[in-house]
Amino acid sequence: MINVERDSDAPFADDAEHLRASLDGLDLQLLALAIRARRAAGGDPGQRGLFVDDEELSALLHSPAAEPLWARVPVDAELAELEAAAVAHRERIAGRERASQAIGRAPRLSLLADRFGLGPDERWILLLALAPELDLRYERIFGWRHDDVTRRRPSVQLALDVLAPGLAQRLTALALLSPGAELIDAGLVVISGRDEPLLRRSLSLETGVLEWLRGAPALAAAHRRQVTRRPPDPGLRERLRLAPALVERLDASQRERSDAAHERRALLLVGPAGVGRRSLAHALAAPQAARC
Repeated sequence: MINVERDSDAPFADDAEHLRASLDGLDLQLLALAIRARRAAGGDPGQRGLFVDDEELSALLHSPAAEPLWARVPVDAELAELEAAAVAHRERIAGRERASQAIGRAPRLSLLADRFGLGPDERWILLLALAPELDLRYERIFGWRHDDVTRRRPSVQLALDVLAPGLAQRLTALALLSPGAELIDAGLVVISGRDEPLLRRSLSLETGVLEWLRGAPALAAAHRRQVTRRPPDPGLRERLRLAPALVERLDASQRERSDAAHERRALLLVGPAGVGRRSLAHALAAPQAARC
């Protein structure tokens, strides 16, 4: 059930409330898309996907390339109200996120988006991949939308249907799900089905992301055997007695990172066993861990 708040601009009480509000916004968008799709398809909803009649075939052949049929459905008062409610709900969530950040209680989902520099469209894709991990009703919704009850995960096509109702927009939006895109390179969203056309391939959330969103300080399962977790030690750097030239270079790197908060950097520490590479890495990571 969609629960749309009307007047609240208060901070979110916790991550669960923020996720609930975010999924309500997703529901509004999916409902508007479903109404448009049903009207565009016409005919008996029970037969949808089983055959293509002459009228639907003609509509498909006369549709501009990469433009979904629903994009040409006239917007009546019902659709206009629903789509306006979706926009207002997104703005309300953004306002409550700012209020939460102002008191030092940023929701984990918005914190994740900020740290990786995700824009509104990337955040929507992330939420789309997250939805069936939190509520299995989305599997039925996605199956209906795909005309195939076995396709229960959101697809690239479904993401584009909302983000890019036209060829020019689609070419731009595809870059968000291509190799090199932040969502993919950072391991936030996984695209499965390598042998299928890109639009049919499914989107899912990387397991470690889901664990972190629910409150666990989690690492991706594939990394757990290679990584040792240590608690922050703010005084370690002073005890290492680093060379002044190295300290200067490290300070410069930290200043550059502060100036470009969303830019990810990697440091390669080279040296023989026993020279303190792990201790140095621990000292450099401590301030970042303290802010998590």
